[in-house]
Amino acid sequence: MGVTITKLRDFAVKLSIGEEIKKNIEFPDDELGTISKRIISIYNGLNTAKDKISVEKSKLFSHLHALNEGIAFFSPEKEKILTNNHFIQFLNLISEESTITAEKIFEVKELKTITRFINKQLSKTVFNTRRSSIKHI
Repeated sequence: MGVTITKLRDFAVKLSIGEEIKKNIEFPDDELGTISKRIISIYNGLNTAKDKISVEKSKLFSHLHALNEGIAFFSPEKEKILTNNHFIQFLNLISEESTITAEKIFEVKELKTITRFINKQLSKTVFNTRRSSIKHI
């Protein structure tokens, strides 16, 4: 039991300081060893998923950069998630300001009609979400 706890502690310490973790850590074949193997397996799965997400994120950034179109993604709370340089350039052109940020798009007077439309759609969504939540109570 002491060997398993020591190996698990070493794993946690290495993880917390960002040190590289060996892929195959051997644990004794007992109940605590089985739990430890499971923890390591979950960690390895999360690490693999993180690496895959990183690759896909890089691909997305490459595509956004290659586009000759301005594109931006915002949350329902109107918070910027992702934009490309063309979007910022076009926004600066439309607003006639040279340093406007993507977050300020909803304040640009030239886009007030679009902003009103978005606000109306968001309020409908919020209202319908609240109404359906009340039905489930």
